[in-house]
Amino acid sequence: MSGRSIGILAFGLAASLGQGCCITFDDQSMQLALETAIVVWDAERKVEHFIRRADFIGKAKDFGFIFPSPTQPFRIAVANEGAFVALEQFRPRAPGIGCSKEEPAGATDAVEVLEEKRVGDFKATVFRAKDGAAITNWLKAQGHRTRPAMTPWFDHYAKKDWVFTALKYQGKNGPTPTKALCISFKANEPFYPFKMPSDTFAPEAYRRIDLYVLSQTEMDASLTGGSGWKGERVWSTDLPHYAAVSLNKGLLSDSSALEIPNRLALTRFRNTPEAHVFDEDIVFRPSQSYAPFWIGGAVVAVVLLVWRSRRRKLAS
Repeated sequence: MSGRSIGILAFGLAASLGQGCCITFDDQSMQLALETAIVVWDAERKVEHFIRRADFIGKAKDFGFIFPSPTQPFRIAVANEGAFVALEQFRPRAPGIGCSKEEPAGATDAVEVLEEKRVGDFKATVFRAKDGAAITNWLKAQGHRTRPAMTPWFDHYAKKDWVFTALKYQGKNGPTPTKALCISFKANEPFYPFKMPSDTFAPEAYRRIDLYVLSQTEMDASLTGGSGWKGERVWSTDLPHYAAVSLNKGLLSDSSALEIPNRLALTRFRNTPEAHVFDEDIVFRPSQSYAPFWIGGAVVAVVLLVWRSRRRKLAS
């Protein structure tokens, strides 16, 4: 499959309901109606590419969302929406396993603005801060509307010295759908921002999420605190070499390369009704039961060498 094939595949994947990251809005509430995410992890370079497609519903004219990351993103770009369908085709056939006004952003002693740019339907502002209260005060000074539950959420990541990317909707044709975005950054391990402000969901609410994880190995998922995530690993498979090469230039809308590994495994996850506690993020780690494709090939090669050696001895 070529990069062009990825781009022209019909968008037919059923996306999911959820509230990824921290949504901000004005007097009118906004909800994240549709969401699908792709986590691409390069274990050698310690780089995560987080790709997300989201549709919002609501009447707010001023809204956005805030994404936390352990380091400053080195890429914020429009992603190729066809990639979501392109990944779904690799499902194994046999059973397998408050928003801002238009004032320019600024910095205070406690909040440092690192970057500003226009990305697709959004204005992106990357910043870091010392604590959640500093972020709340800064957002208010910039004309943002905040909610009390957002301050502890900010504080959780600020205390870990993480960076925030605030994305404010700038479209003119209504808030849905918005363009898929890719945020790339350095990290110690891949993650999905599952933690939410406490006012986002009612207790025991079901938050539907579809996740695709691309890495050098099949992955398992758990919560950052060490406990098991109650979501489900639906299926996993090794991607053929041609697919991994095509995806390298097929995940961004401008076909620029992400520089992802040429050998990839794809693991498909989804949330379940039992996974309804949203106070930790999801982290992905290599599956203990995974045997990489090259190990299988090596085993076959060894068996063939032994078999040929025995045949030669018998013939002599």
